[in-house]
Amino acid sequence: MWKYILFATFGVSSLNYLGSLLSIWTFLQIVAEDSPTYYAFAISGYIAALCLLIVIMAKCFACWFFRALYYIVAMWWACLLYLFFTSIVYLIIRAGTNVPVAAGLCIQLVPAVILAAIGHLNTFCLNVRTQSIVIRGLRNAVRLVHLSDVHLGPIYGKEHVGKIVSEVSKLNPDVVVITGDLFDGSVPADGKVLEPFGGLTADVLFVQGNHDQMFVGEEELMAAFKDTKIIWVRDQQFAHKSGLNFIGFDYSRECGYVEKRLRMEDIQSSSVNVLLYHVPTMKAEELEHYNVALHLTGHTHAGQFLPVCSAMSCVYPYLRGLHRSESGRAYVNVSDGVGTAGPPLRMFSSCTIDLLNLHS
Repeated sequence: MWKYILFATFGVSSLNYLGSLLSIWTFLQIVAEDSPTYYAFAISGYIAALCLLIVIMAKCFACWFFRALYYIVAMWWACLLYLFFTSIVYLIIRAGTNVPVAAGLCIQLVPAVILAAIGHLNTFCLNVRTQSIVIRGLRNAVRLVHLSDVHLGPIYGKEHVGKIVSEVSKLNPDVVVITGDLFDGSVPADGKVLEPFGGLTADVLFVQGNHDQMFVGEEELMAAFKDTKIIWVRDQQFAHKSGLNFIGFDYSRECGYVEKRLRMEDIQSSSVNVLLYHVPTMKAEELEHYNVALHLTGHTHAGQFLPVCSAMSCVYPYLRGLHRSESGRAYVNVSDGVGTAGPPLRMFSSCTIDLLNLHS
């Protein structure tokens, strides 16, 4: 687990350093054109090292002080994302004309701060997206709530879970499904933050996501789930009282893993089969070959913010929302997620709870 944490942390720190370097160098060029370039290298290095130290300390010590510092670091990353682009815009403009100091600062700082603030405010909005799905062979109508990518950690905690549970309770679901990344892995997983789930009357099913597996681990997850009503559908089939047969697979980095596991399972065509897997690797048409009627997935965060959404669209067959096969026999629902990873930003997406009304 720790090798993944260190790899991800140093990777983010490297990007932080490069982004800080360009932004700070541009800033120094604006306020004092004769500033030595090594100032930019030095300041960027200090910031990257400080952020790296805070992230590691937040993982090692479950303390409000380091959680608060982590939040500040995450907000710095949020601003840095847009500072990087506004710095490039300024350098392009400056190459063709002389830009006054005040105008240069406005070009670099104002748009970055405004976009980061708007993106951060969007993370506090929790929307409900309702879909109606025709499932062949389903005997009784089922109200299914699909959650994904909660990313509980230094930014999202018990209060956020309580907000989610409050909204889910209003929907009166028959079953609730969490398709991975319940925990972020930035801090130790704390089972106390899951207590609000106990207020739901419906069963809560869970499969592991990449953050749960690589940055949290099995023992930590099991300890967090102790004394909760969360059911870990771990590489198995789970026949639910609603009439749905859930097939849950934990996250794997192996290419073609889901197809391989589906071939190994004895999946009955007479059952209404629902596949739970964190990453949207399969198209709806492919599900029909394995007698799967519905695939619930997440991971993409609907792109979360630019330019990530463009990259995600190139990597996965679906970015967000409900998708149906041409025959109408299989569906894939990609959750936007109810949390964020990395910078607490959402641009052109929102934290979303999916209510799926299944009927024949």
